[in-house]
Amino acid sequence: MQRISRVFLAVLLIAGLVLFFGKKKAKAPTHSQVAEVVKASPKKTVTSLRAAAAPVAPSKDNTSREQRDSKAGFRDIGYTVDDHGQNRLKVTVKTMSVCYPADYEAMAAAVGNDGQILLSLEPFGEAAKSGVQPATKLLALGDIYNEFTVDLPVANEKGSLFGLFLCSDAAKAGRCAGKKPANFNAIIGGSNDPAKGDAMFYFQFVVLKPKSAMVYGGSDRSLPGAREDLADQSLGGAALDEDMRKVASLMREMKSLPPVSAAAGENTAIAIQVAMLDSATCGGRR
Repeated sequence: MQRISRVFLAVLLIAGLVLFFGKKKAKAPTHSQVAEVVKASPKKTVTSLRAAAAPVAPSKDNTSREQRDSKAGFRDIGYTVDDHGQNRLKVTVKTMSVCYPADYEAMAAAVGNDGQILLSLEPFGEAAKSGVQPATKLLALGDIYNEFTVDLPVANEKGSLFGLFLCSDAAKAGRCAGKKPANFNAIIGGSNDPAKGDAMFYFQFVVLKPKSAMVYGGSDRSLPGAREDLADQSLGGAALDEDMRKVASLMREMKSLPPVSAAAGENTAIAIQVAMLDSATCGGRR
């Protein structure tokens, strides 16, 4: 009996060690490794990937506001509160596997192995005149590759429009808004010199309310319904129409994958999806 117990304990110990070391972060591929995979990949464009990934515009009906928010593409994400009483929005950045070169490969080409990508939550449109500073976090490519979660401080809770961005920031401006949208295909194909300036790699808009954030995950085609919903709730400010036109224009140009809700411990996070070539799974999620 003692021998069986010892064997059982040994098995448990080995299993525990496997689980423990299995949680180690994987090493992100180097720029040269990414370039080799890109060369061997199917000749599909980032633009076609991102257009196909956009959600379908919902149809209108007479449902409740909560249901309508969901149909318009909004998700209400509650804040966490830190020890100082500061509201924070939990944001996860992770990759989504696809079968051809995409956003991650463009970032790797633009910033190199040791470069960083800026995650930014900052006032958008009219709200940018408020003087509120962006809430930011610098991410290594390895952070994105392994999935990274951060609590960004919320500085304005009056129903204002904010942008959720990823960009390169070699100039150390500390913000993404106003930077040129990345030319993904040119960067990946090598015909665009990333050193010519910083670029925006991701955009989505959110509305910061007193107790939660309305995060938009719909397509640019469903923005009229989203604008109507915001107006009904007196959100977005006096320049809502103009700001929503800017949102629509940037969404059409960026074609970022829609964010999704994700569990983060006891809380819910908004997950930014960065498309990444993964020929091994080809279309599945890592």
